[in-house]
Amino acid sequence: MSIKFAEVVLAFTYRSENATGGAFYYMKYGLAKIGFAKTGRFLAFTYAIMLLIAMILGGIPFQANQIAALSNNLFEYNASIIISLLVFIVILGGIKRIAFVSTSLAPIMIVLYMGMCIYLICVNRSNLLDALSIIFQDIFNKSAIGGGVLSGLIAGVRRSVFANEAGTGTAAIAHSSVKEEDPIKVGCVAMIAPLIDTILISFLTGIVIIITGMHSTDNVGDITLISSLFSTALPLFSKLVFPLMMFSFAFSTIIAYCYYCEVALLYLFGSKKILIPFQILIVVSVYISCMSKNIEFISYLGDSLFMCLMIPNAVAIYLLRREVLNTIDSYYNSKGY
Repeated sequence: MSIKFAEVVLAFTYRSENATGGAFYYMKYGLAKIGFAKTGRFLAFTYAIMLLIAMILGGIPFQANQIAALSNNLFEYNASIIISLLVFIVILGGIKRIAFVSTSLAPIMIVLYMGMCIYLICVNRSNLLDALSIIFQDIFNKSAIGGGVLSGLIAGVRRSVFANEAGTGTAAIAHSSVKEEDPIKVGCVAMIAPLIDTILISFLTGIVIIITGMHSTDNVGDITLISSLFSTALPLFSKLVFPLMMFSFAFSTIIAYCYYCEVALLYLFGSKKILIPFQILIVVSVYISCMSKNIEFISYLGDSLFMCLMIPNAVAIYLLRREVLNTIDSYYNSKGY
């Protein structure tokens, strides 16, 4: 949460006049301010290239693949063409139309999903103690001490980074576009995301998977596992509401990733002419990933690429740590604290 706060504060501080920002902006201009101009330009260029690769080969394919997997499982229909067309229409028509819909639906979907998880926990409350016992036994048994803890920690970090983007610098692009004038307020709002999606939603999902006994199934890494959790207790929810919810989450995430690519391209080339070839490339990436059955490869590739983004971003945040602390001090002084 603190890392996300820092990167958002920095991105907001060094955003351009048209409210466009991101990690490459504070890498270039922030590091130049403290005497690391060449390092800043190198990190910014490297980060922008890596971001494009991570989105096109990792982030976007994973989300598209999960939508397709869910549609195949529930309706026995491959939605690859439909998903590709929707993405194409939206990215050509601009980001604003989908931004309004996704931001309006997201809070409702989050509350609804959490409510359904709590309902399943209540229905299976007799298994709750056993589920907690399984968790703690797996943490403290001999095999865990011998390496399971480390592997579990690595898996947890991979998933949390992919879920909340903290440390990757990507979310800073979105937060830089807000109309707020105070970077501290924007940074505090950004800290809410890791709390909700990593701590609350991921924890509830994990408890539900174990309490229902689904953790022993083969498709534990697939969206179809989550769908099957609700199929028995909440058949209408699993057939209608859950697909709509997951489509809303995944599709809005795809559009957000497309926006990240657009900002990175404009930073690298300074012209919108380069956008159309990349938009076509994104649509092709969506279609191919929808047709793929190898979710493990897509997942590992996405995790690896997102982790790579953390390297230049971590270097920049460390070098600019005084900038963040000074911004915090200025905020407190202005409030008279």
